Amino acid sequence: MAYNRPPAFAFRARAPSHNPVRLGRQIRPIFSIRLGVHRALIVSSWEIPKEGFTTNDMIFCNRPRTAAIQHMSYDFAMFGLGKYGPYWRELRKISVQKLLSNRKIETLGPLYVAEIRALMRSLYNSCVDGNTPSPLEMRKVFGDLSLKSDGQSSCGEYCRE
Repeated sequence: MAYNRPPAFAFRARAPSHNPVRLGRQIRPIFSIRLGVHRALIVSSWEIPKEGFTTNDMIFCNRPRTAAIQHMSYDFAMFGLGKYGPYWRELRKISVQKLLSNRKIETLGPLYVAEIRALMRSLYNSCVDGNTPSPLEMRKVFGDLSLKSDGQSSCGEYCRE
């Protein structure tokens, strides 16, 4: 009995998106394709990123300007969402010199080690006691770890829930 099936040879050929290098040689050295719902930028030549990072770096250094980001960042005044310019360069200089200095990292290092040890101890105890459900949501665990560490490093005290 014959069914209405597609021919088997149609599935042997690979999609062009499976080999972006070959596709780049056929089309052009830089192009964008859609992979499902995401857009991907394919660069198959080393000269293009070099040109982007050296010659045209001022074009790529700004973040997208949307109304939501403008509202949330107080007219682009936040460091992570701000526009590139003198204000952003000054914020970067302050953060590198004060927040990310070797002395600051050495001072806060034991705090982070203690927080991670406490987290591991609590995870071990909850697994041994058996009061933790088998699938554990690690996103919440790491979020709590980050919140506790940041709160303790900025406030200087241990933050309770």
